[in-house]
Amino acid sequence: MDNNINIQQNAVPKKSIKTKTLMWLIIIGTCIVCTLSFPIGSAVQYKKAVDIFNAKDYDAAYKAFDKLEDYKDSNDKKNACIYAQAKKHADKKEYIKAYEKFMTIEEYSDTKEQMKAIYNDYKNEQISLVKSAKKGDTVTLGKYDNKQVEWVVLSVNKDKKKALLISKYSLVKKPFDKSGDVTWRDSSIRKWLNKDFYKSTFDNVEQSIILTSPIKNKKNPEYNESSGKNTNDKLFLLSIEEANKYFSINSDRVCKDLDDSTTGWFLRTQGNTYFRIAYVQSDGDIYGTGDYQSNSYGIRPAMWISIK
Repeated sequence: MDNNINIQQNAVPKKSIKTKTLMWLIIIGTCIVCTLSFPIGSAVQYKKAVDIFNAKDYDAAYKAFDKLEDYKDSNDKKNACIYAQAKKHADKKEYIKAYEKFMTIEEYSDTKEQMKAIYNDYKNEQISLVKSAKKGDTVTLGKYDNKQVEWVVLSVNKDKKKALLISKYSLVKKPFDKSGDVTWRDSSIRKWLNKDFYKSTFDNVEQSIILTSPIKNKKNPEYNESSGKNTNDKLFLLSIEEANKYFSINSDRVCKDLDDSTTGWFLRTQGNTYFRIAYVQSDGDIYGTGDYQSNSYGIRPAMWISIK
């Protein structure tokens, strides 16, 4: 009697076995269907992405390939989309957009060669704009402290095919010379402008149009103090005479620095004595008496460029 009870208690109903078996069959079947259908679905999506690419809708094609993740060569196709987008920008002479696109796929195909070509095209276009600029125009040339340098065209000499530029802003504050008793020729600011600044600010294409010019260093017109011997420079500071010639009124000489604060800026003419240098005050007035050379004032480089 007890044995029969135990057998009945431990027995598994046939209906329960059938239900569990059916459930497992459904799960296994679903897995098989998903496994088989995934590559089929991906293949369809891949073909659609290729068709979109061939239709030259590169933005949409990129999104389509991105959804496919690592399927086949989808990642390579994404790079191809970016490459094609960059080429479209370059064809429209949208050089900066093209360059930025290429930068994201620098190791793809001939991207590095494309970037060099775009850079040269961009620089040539910029230089063409500089060469065609008129007096009073603002042009862009070079990069200082990771910022494009803006220049104001002070004069255009069509006969000699050259133009005089001065930086629109004071680019930095520096002493004229730390020793405090030199003329322009021996000053630390002259050395810095024509070596460190020149090399770090302008690339080879830009340097090719900057002229080495004869710089006349005349006496202080008010105090008759000598400003030293004449020099030959690519970059220089204006003299008192030039600051009066190219800026007819004080307000035209008012200058701001890169932080948008009004500042005074050095000239290269000696002050009322050998240890002072003339400068333009923050209100634009020229202070011929000058200040100590070791004090720091704004620096506005000037240069003659070829417009041939």
